[in-house]
Amino acid sequence: MYTQGFVSGSYDDLYAQAERHLERGELEQAEAVLSRIYLRLGKLSEAVVSRRPDLNKLRILSAKMLADLNRRRGNYRRAIELYQQLLETTPAAMHPDWRHVIARLKAENGQVAEGLDEMRSLAVAHSSESWPWLSLGQILLDEKEYEEAVVNLQKAIARSKKKTEDRYWATTTLFVVYKLMGRHTEAEAAWLEAMQSAGNKNRDYYPLYVMYLEAGLLDKAARWLKKEKNPFRLGLHRGLLAQAQGNADAAMKYWADTAARSPPDFETGYEDWAEAALRSNYDPARISRTLLKFIVDENISRYGMLMFAVAEIRRGNFDRAHEIFSQMNISDSDLLPRQERQIFSALLKPSDTESFKKYFQTEPE
Repeated sequence: MYTQGFVSGSYDDLYAQAERHLERGELEQAEAVLSRIYLRLGKLSEAVVSRRPDLNKLRILSAKMLADLNRRRGNYRRAIELYQQLLETTPAAMHPDWRHVIARLKAENGQVAEGLDEMRSLAVAHSSESWPWLSLGQILLDEKEYEEAVVNLQKAIARSKKKTEDRYWATTTLFVVYKLMGRHTEAEAAWLEAMQSAGNKNRDYYPLYVMYLEAGLLDKAARWLKKEKNPFRLGLHRGLLAQAQGNADAAMKYWADTAARSPPDFETGYEDWAEAALRSNYDPARISRTLLKFIVDENISRYGMLMFAVAEIRRGNFDRAHEIFSQMNISDSDLLPRQERQIFSALLKPSDTESFKKYFQTEPE
C-alpha cells in the first residue's frame, strides 16, 4: 500500500488518495482519482514509460484497481475494456494473467460461453499448470455445472504440488462442489486435504460440522464439533445441534453461556458469539457495543457486520441498520448468500426483515 508523504498532485500522491477513498468505501471518489491517473499516464509516450519503470508499474496498478472497482460496481464492460488495454500495452509474459481475468469477468457478466471458451483456450496453452483448470472449475461451479467442475478441479489438483496455494484453492472449491452435490463423504475428504495443503497445525473443522448440521447428519456433525477449540464457535454450534435434536432448553443454555463470555479475547469467533448472544435474547445494545470495538479496530468480517445490523434492528434503529448494510459495499453481483438470509430471518420478526431483502440472494423457486 502506498503511504502519505508524496508530493501533492504527483502520481504517487493521487494513487495514495485513491487507496484512502477505497478504505473509506468512497467508491465514486476513488474511481474519479484512478481515472485521472490512468488518463494522465496514458498520454505519456512509450519511450518515456520505458525509461521510467516506476511509472509503468503505476500505470498497470491503476488500471487493475480501476478495473476491479468497476467490477465491484457491476460495470463489467468497462472492466473488460481496461484489461484488454493491458493486453495491448504490457509484455507478453503478463498476457495469461489478463486473459484469465477477462474470462472470469465475461462469465460474471453473463457471457458464460465466451468466458469458458477463453479459459479452455488458456488451459490448452498452459495444460501442465493448475491455475486454468482451477478457474474452469470455479466458473463451472458458479454455473452449477457440478460434474464438469469436479473433472476440472481434479485436473487442477493433479497438476499442483502439495501445500501450495493452488492445491488449497482447488481442494476447497472441490469441497464446495461436493457439498452442493450432497456427496458429503467426498466433500469431507476434500476439506481434510485442503487443511493439509494449508499446512496449518490449528486445523479448522468448522466447514465440516456446519455441512453436516445443514444436511441433518447430526451424529457426524457432533463428531467434528468435538474438535472445535474456539469457545464461541463451539457454544453457538452446540446450541444449534441441540436445537436440531429437539432440545430447545439445552440450546438456549449453550447460547446464554456463550454470550456471557468475552469475545475480544479471541481473534476469531466473535461473529459466532454475536449470533449466540442474539439467539439467547442478550441485550442488543451490549452486542452492538462489543461489535463496534472490532469495527474501530478494522477487524470485522461482513458476517460480523450482519450481526451488528441485526442488533441495531433489535434496538429499533432501522436507519442505522441500513447504513451498516451500505458499509458492506453489497452489489447486485455480490449479494449476501441465502444461508445468511435464513439466519437473518431466524433472528428477527418477519415484519422487521422486509426492507432488507434486497441485500440477499433470493430463495430458489
